Amino acid sequence: SAAYGGPIPGTSNCVSTVCASFTAQRFGAAVSYNWRKGFPFVPDPLGLNTLNWFAIQNMSASVSYNISPNATVTLDASNILGRPQRNSFGSSDFVGRVYFNAREFSAAIRFKL
Repeated sequence: SAAYGGPIPGTSNCVSTVCASFTAQRFGAAVSYNWRKGFPFVPDPLGLNTLNWFAIQNMSASVSYNISPNATVTLDASNILGRPQRNSFGSSDFVGRVYFNAREFSAAIRFKL
């Protein structure tokens, strides 16, 4: 706990990550899901105007295929769920801010020298 006896700002007391991956001779894939319990970001020792974050969720995935011994094609996606990050002051009934992080998709060819 922090010096005033409350929770440490910006930390969750529960974080979970689940990851599944598969690798074969030429093919690979992975999916990852992350969840973080809501947490106080800027706590008020009196408990009147604490800035609280709601739970945060994220999912990402990656697929790769070796087209030759020296070249690999990859497809990546992040923030697949597209869930916003939200916070509130004091009560969770009053949402203060909503942040939308972009979904990102990328493709690449990687070469070994």
